[in-house]
Amino acid sequence: MPSFARDRSLWKDRLAQRLAAGERLSAICAEPGAPSFKTVCNWRRKDAGFDARLSSAQAEGAWRRDVAFDPVKAAAFLARYAEGEPIWRILRDPHMPSRRAYRYWRATDAEFAADLARIRADNRDSQSARQSQAQRGVWTAAQADRLMLVVMRGTPLRQAVAADPDFPGMPGLRAYRKAHPSYSAALRDASKACQRLRMPTRYNADLASRITARIATGASLYSLSQQPNMPSEATLYAWVRRHPAFAQAVARACEERETWYNEQLIEIAQAARPGTVMATRRLMGPITRQLVRLRNRPGRKRGE
Repeated sequence: MPSFARDRSLWKDRLAQRLAAGERLSAICAEPGAPSFKTVCNWRRKDAGFDARLSSAQAEGAWRRDVAFDPVKAAAFLARYAEGEPIWRILRDPHMPSRRAYRYWRATDAEFAADLARIRADNRDSQSARQSQAQRGVWTAAQADRLMLVVMRGTPLRQAVAADPDFPGMPGLRAYRKAHPSYSAALRDASKACQRLRMPTRYNADLASRITARIATGASLYSLSQQPNMPSEATLYAWVRRHPAFAQAVARACEERETWYNEQLIEIAQAARPGTVMATRRLMGPITRQLVRLRNRPGRKRGE
């Protein structure tokens, strides 16, 4: 095993800096040439000053990962919001800020709050204009038939209505569908059929590797099936039954996911200070409950 006696102080400084920047201790220790997690724990046990410094750096890094303002994410968030995507849907994206970070940015960053208010006002004005225009428009049979053809070719219903300026809009379409129940049923069936066709159903090795990578970092087959351009839940579980290699990869990813969650619990516990037991439990509670929910893995019978 390598000895870190000569460059121990250098590694201590490097660990504190990288943890304060938002990196995780387990990831740093897994790098080639870095001290192991056990070695760092021994350093912390023997050096109270280093332990306090590392705990402070971990707390700062946790804050930086969770709520610190990220200009790149903020720009992407505002761009998606300006395109008309609702905030609740943007916040569900794991690559976007969390709900807590969004509230913090809105309260502490004046420029972000101003851009958010401006985009909200623009969206409200454009929505009002579209609604007033749609309320004045009345769908004809020719427009309804043309919409049916567009939907049958694979375009989502709302996207098809918004893309064609000759279409009156969704409120008028709802009125037309209410007046013509048979057309409404046919349009609904066509939309559902094309939605199923847009979902991948044939087993694909590249997609399977992306799915297992997402599982290893906290996702589940159900949560992935709820995302766009992903196979349905039934398709994913069928892949597990029919493809042993995919089933083994999912099982390994589930083990890595459990380790991923446990490392988060360890870091939260190590960052706890005297007098913050209840706050630490509140932070650990959602992770612990998620671990319990994910205990029944794909292919395992309940209760095993």
